[in-house]
Amino acid sequence: MWYLERHNLISPVQNGFRKNRSTVDHIVRFESYLREAFIRQSHTVAIFFDIQKAYDTTWKHGVLQDLQNMHLKGHLPNFIKNFLSDRKFSVRLLNTLSDQYNQEAGVPQGSIISTTLFIVKINSISDYLPVHIEKFLYVDDFVLCYSSNNMDIIERSKVSFKPHIEYLRTKCLKALNLLKIIANKQWGADQKSLLTLYRVFIRSKLDYASFVYGSTRKSYISKLEPIANQALRLCLGAFRTSPTTSLQILSHEPPLELRRNELALKYTLKLQANPSNPTFNTIFTDKLSPVCY
Repeated sequence: MWYLERHNLISPVQNGFRKNRSTVDHIVRFESYLREAFIRQSHTVAIFFDIQKAYDTTWKHGVLQDLQNMHLKGHLPNFIKNFLSDRKFSVRLLNTLSDQYNQEAGVPQGSIISTTLFIVKINSISDYLPVHIEKFLYVDDFVLCYSSNNMDIIERSKVSFKPHIEYLRTKCLKALNLLKIIANKQWGADQKSLLTLYRVFIRSKLDYASFVYGSTRKSYISKLEPIANQALRLCLGAFRTSPTTSLQILSHEPPLELRRNELALKYTLKLQANPSNPTFNTIFTDKLSPVCY
C-alpha cells in the first residue's frame, strides 16, 4: 500500500482501506452531487453495484499482470505469485473434514494482503467510463451516477432522507430496548457502564454521516432526539419529568444538533489536510445553496 500510495497508482475514486479515507467521504460527495442537481433542477440516476463473491472470483493471473503494469519487480511480486499458487481448501463440519479441492480463482479470505490485491484488480474499472459520469468505489462496492435535464437521456429520480431516518430510528429503538433491560435498578449496570453502552450501541448509529442527513427537514430529524434523551434518562436513572438540558449536562452529552456540528467541523479539518481526496473539491470548491429533502 505504501508503494501504491506513494506513486499514486490507486484510483482516486477508491476509498476502501486507504489511510484518511472512509465511506463518509463518498456519502458527502454523493449528497453534494444530488444537491447540485436539485439546484439545477436536474434529474439524477444512481446505480449501485455489489460484486457477488468478489474475493472468491478474483482473477489471479490478472492480479499479477496488474502488478507488473504497476512496475512492481523483484521479490514482492514473486512472493505474491507463490502466495496465490497451488492453494487448496476443504470444509469442516463439526469433526468431519471434506476432501481437498484446488482453489482455481480468487484470493484467500481473511488474509491481510487479499484486500489490497483485490483493490489492485478492480483499480481500472473507472477508466472505462466517460469522465462526465460520477464514480464512487469502496473496495468491491461501486456506484455510478449521472445528472441531466433531458428526460429522454435519464430517468426521473427522487431522493429523501425520510426513509433513512425511519430506518435509523428503528435500529436505535431496538438498541434502546436492550439498554432498558440492562438499566434495571436492582441488578443492572452502573451509570458509567450504561453511558458507555449508549455511546457504543446508540450514539454511534446516530453519529454515522449525521452531518450529511442533518440537512433534512426538521420534522424528519426531530424523531431522533427523543431516543437520545430517553437513553440518557435510563443511564442516569432520572425521572421522566427531568429537564432534557439537565440530562445532557450530567452526562456530558450535547444535543444531537450540536454533536452533528462538532462532527462536521472535525470531518472538515480532517478533509482539509488531504487535498488528494476527491471529496476535497466538493467541500472547498463547490458553492451550493441549502436544500432540504
